[in-house]
Amino acid sequence: MDEQATVGVVVPGYGHPRFLAEALQSVCEQNCDFQYKVVVVDDGCRFEETADVVANFVAAYPGKVHYLRHPNAKLPGARNAGIRFLLALLPELKAIYFLDADNRLQPYSLQAFWSALGDNQSVGWAYPDISFFGQVWNSEGFDTRETAPNYNILLHLIGNVSEAGSMVRADAFRKGVLYDETMQSGFEDWEFWLSMLDAGYKGVPAHRAGFSYRRRPESMLAGSRRLEESLIAYIRQKHKTLFAPRALMRMEQETAPAFAVFLQDENKVFCFTDPAVPGEPLSLAEFGHTVRTWYGAQKEYFFPEKLLVLSATQWKQMAGQGSHLRWLFWKLRGLEEGIHRIEFAEGNTISFEGRPWGTPNTADAMLCVSQFSLKALLDAHANIKRISDLPSTPKIHVETPVAMVCGTKEVTVDGSLKALLALAELGGKPQVVRHLHRRYAGPNHKHLRNNLIDPICAFEDQVPIPVGHDQLRVTVIVESDVMTSTPSQYRLGSLIRTVKDLGAEVCIVQEYAHKLDLGWLQISDWASDVSDIFPLLQRANQEEFKMYLGRRVSARLPMSSKADISTIGRMSDVVLSIGAAGSLEVLGEIKGFGPKIVVWLEPEFEGFEKGESLAKMLAYEHAIDVLVSDDLDFQSRLSAQGVPPGKISSTQTLLDRKILDFLQTSPDFNYEADIEITT
Repeated sequence: MDEQATVGVVVPGYGHPRFLAEALQSVCEQNCDFQYKVVVVDDGCRFEETADVVANFVAAYPGKVHYLRHPNAKLPGARNAGIRFLLALLPELKAIYFLDADNRLQPYSLQAFWSALGDNQSVGWAYPDISFFGQVWNSEGFDTRETAPNYNILLHLIGNVSEAGSMVRADAFRKGVLYDETMQSGFEDWEFWLSMLDAGYKGVPAHRAGFSYRRRPESMLAGSRRLEESLIAYIRQKHKTLFAPRALMRMEQETAPAFAVFLQDENKVFCFTDPAVPGEPLSLAEFGHTVRTWYGAQKEYFFPEKLLVLSATQWKQMAGQGSHLRWLFWKLRGLEEGIHRIEFAEGNTISFEGRPWGTPNTADAMLCVSQFSLKALLDAHANIKRISDLPSTPKIHVETPVAMVCGTKEVTVDGSLKALLALAELGGKPQVVRHLHRRYAGPNHKHLRNNLIDPICAFEDQVPIPVGHDQLRVTVIVESDVMTSTPSQYRLGSLIRTVKDLGAEVCIVQEYAHKLDLGWLQISDWASDVSDIFPLLQRANQEEFKMYLGRRVSARLPMSSKADISTIGRMSDVVLSIGAAGSLEVLGEIKGFGPKIVVWLEPEFEGFEKGESLAKMLAYEHAIDVLVSDDLDFQSRLSAQGVPPGKISSTQTLLDRKILDFLQTSPDFNYEADIEITT
């Protein structure tokens, strides 16, 4: 009996028997410290020479090369046939490598892939750099491309960073991960890697593994470009949990944080997307290395969109204002390119406003530097000595009921700039040394947020809410009028405490028409249970309405507020409207991104006629998962008007853990925004 092989190699064959012979020759002459076997899958090739070529190799390498012929099933079907054959032949198989018939390996390749795969069972595959031959763009006849020097899931969602010529852990196939045989027009390898991600695996690069890719003027990949839009739509829908807004923001938090906070007096830097989960700090030297690496290859490496320069005291005070922290960083993320001076004050509202030129400076300021402006500083920092040397430093005035930063007059903006320039000096200008024909060819990191994260996680030209964890998150939408009533405050507080006790994070969106009043925060004993508060402006004129089945349905939100609530809602598992709030107009759009929609219609929350409330429920019923009311007459009216009884619930049922477990099930969105893909 042959010694049990560790690795199997699948070589699909269809056409080009000469290329197939070159591929088989390269794979049969591997120098490695393990046994391996090769199966050639003849995918119904119409050329007799294909079978003859394989027969010669079977004779030359008895027991190592196997031949399998089956009706034409295209590339994904042929690969699956080879997988099933090897798993049946070799029950203890550890990994499978895929080599297309027109590509080649160097004698050390299988060993290199096997070493890169390693023993970490969460690593599901090892992928190569790509050395092209055939049609190339340099005089020496070859060039090598790196698609992802360090594996990153976000990059893999915007473009295929793993060539099909990779080694895959065999346990993934035993768990049911296979190629999608309906994808016969291209991108089937990219879809396969996303299936590996769904199964809990990740990739790892096998640098200088000796994989050679034959580039031809016309190939399956070139043809797939003509069908790119439909193929990508299919991939996104099939792997919708990977493309869900919450999932993308969590990945950004872990691998491509949007913010860096530089504590100038402690020489520490925190990098995060979610300010409520800042993680461990980097030393100034470590962050300087990050700056230097990014500055030398901006297409190849991530770097935060915004850099804040402030003191440790300011950061501690800011982080202590938990309910306004994410709101502030949402606004900071949306700032235009430049260097902004952020000033803080106490007021009766929540506001983030630009101040005109000539407005006196206030204390307690910090700098917010965009990525573009940091690069400009790195380019010309020797000519900048003080804040007045900069072309412009717009002022942003931040007002909250309790000032987020106060009493830090010893911190000056010029001092912050000095610390920033010291960081620029530390970052320096790197010496970039690369092989003449070796370069990065993966997705552009600079475009990742614009073309993937922002279109999914935010409405049109907005930026996402910075929520970077997977904890259950419930967004409660309530109108200001409701918050002025003691009974309604009590009922809302009871709900929030119950949801909090079940392990959920609670965000409140407060709709207001004339003036935002947050006075209830000072008197509510449950205010500390609220993680975030976002203001949402209604139209002051309540005469705007639409007609639905002969009933008036008020339209209270201006377009800017619709954009806000759509963006806020996407970072939620459950969106709960207290009564028929204005945001009902947008909940259908929010629901398309995964959150479950609940409307609570208890008498304490009815600040208007039930007739209007009933009309709104009927008009937007399609967007609502659960309607909650303890009023039996109102329940009957809803049911009589066509609301399915299964959507109507009592308060007690809403607060039952089983209902909340149902509401946090996997997202079921149908995402249709355009995404620029690199493959």
